[in-house]
Amino acid sequence: MKQRVLKLCNTLIFILLQCLVYAQAFTPTRHAILADSTGRAGNVDQAIAEWKLDYPISLRPDVAYTLATLYAIKEQSDSAFWWLRVALEKDSTISALVDGDFIYLSTFPDWTKIETQQISKSEAQHGKFKNLELSRRLWHLQMKDQAYTTQESMARRKLGQDHPVTKALKVLVDKVRGENSIEAVEIINEHGWPRISEVGESVATTVFYIIQHGEAALRKKYLSYLKATCEAKEAPWLWYAMMYDRTLNDEGKKQCYGTQFSLGKGGVPERKPIEASEYVNKRRRALGIDPIKDFEVLQKD
Repeated sequence: MKQRVLKLCNTLIFILLQCLVYAQAFTPTRHAILADSTGRAGNVDQAIAEWKLDYPISLRPDVAYTLATLYAIKEQSDSAFWWLRVALEKDSTISALVDGDFIYLSTFPDWTKIETQQISKSEAQHGKFKNLELSRRLWHLQMKDQAYTTQESMARRKLGQDHPVTKALKVLVDKVRGENSIEAVEIINEHGWPRISEVGESVATTVFYIIQHGEAALRKKYLSYLKATCEAKEAPWLWYAMMYDRTLNDEGKKQCYGTQFSLGKGGVPERKPIEASEYVNKRRRALGIDPIKDFEVLQKD
């Protein structure tokens, strides 16, 4: 009995020590804290300086990745590519290939090398992409969908919402997203609605939001495409519910599934009116969507 208790104590001590080591390994340095705060404030040069002081201490790939994004934002391609190679040394994902902060780098020949490298590592670990040509096209679309949003956010915090530079960046972002809608439509017309099993959920999600946030005519036209993809279990039914509700709102009607909101007083989101709201959870359950808790009391079968 004594030996069992002693063994249990030793095990608990070992777990505690492991937890302490783990916690210490992720304790940010003073440089990391300063870099994060200055970067959020839009002070890119200062953030770079602090991250470069942090990296020799932490040796964290995510720090190298952050430096790559900051240099890319500054359009300093040599430094951006150098840090990106460091960051991706043990990375076998395609995350960098869809990162909007690298939109500038994607125009250089070295980007093709990065793309080829990450595809090779990803396929070695997860198997071949079912439709690599389509996937590559969609990756770039996803990158463009997030392009310049970091710069816009920095300008908003550093200069203010009404500053001419902030407004100009907003115009740029809206222009790029308008172009993305055109390309997304071309892809859907050529290949059908992107299937998760072929291109992955992240990329398919981007196409959904491009159409969802595009013109009303696009939502109405491609709603049936999305429904067929959901029926094939290649897209989540929540997407269909969201687009269907928004299509109803486009026509001045009440929503069906309760997915759409508007900003109320003080900027607090308020759910838009629902047709026969007492049946909303029954309709949601029919699609396999979680119920709205606020409506459970009103629910009728």
